[in-house]
Amino acid sequence: MKYKNINKKSISYLRHKTLHTTKDKPKPIIIPLTETIKAVIEHYGTRPFLPDNYVFPILTKKMDEAEKLRVNQNFIRFVNQHIQKLAKDLELDADISTYYARHSFTTAAIRNGAKMELIQESLGHRSLNTTQNYWAGFEDNVKQEIADKLMDFG
Repeated sequence: MKYKNINKKSISYLRHKTLHTTKDKPKPIIIPLTETIKAVIEHYGTRPFLPDNYVFPILTKKMDEAEKLRVNQNFIRFVNQHIQKLAKDLELDADISTYYARHSFTTAAIRNGAKMELIQESLGHRSLNTTQNYWAGFEDNVKQEIADKLMDFG
């Protein structure tokens, strides 16, 4: 992601995977620019804030496509190793990785009242079925609450 992908209200980019897997013109992913995101960019972002500079110091303009791919894969591996270490330290499922972020976003958004269509758009999915595959489903206590409310005739 480059600084030119950021405006005052949002971040807009084309997901690399989608560029190579979709037949149609890919839909941009648009992320609202929150104060937390601004703070992360301010703290970790590369300087200077020029439109063609990458936001984070992982890729550089001097790299060819093969090197960018290799560096990106290595960075993801590095992050996943550290996520797995944290998960182990916290006695969580050690199989967790960056891949889970989209699934967690989907599940958390639905549990907080977001409509499936909004999540579909946020993830850049063309098919609602794809988005539904990311969702973990309702927990038993939520199902119980709904059933209780439906049976409350008072």
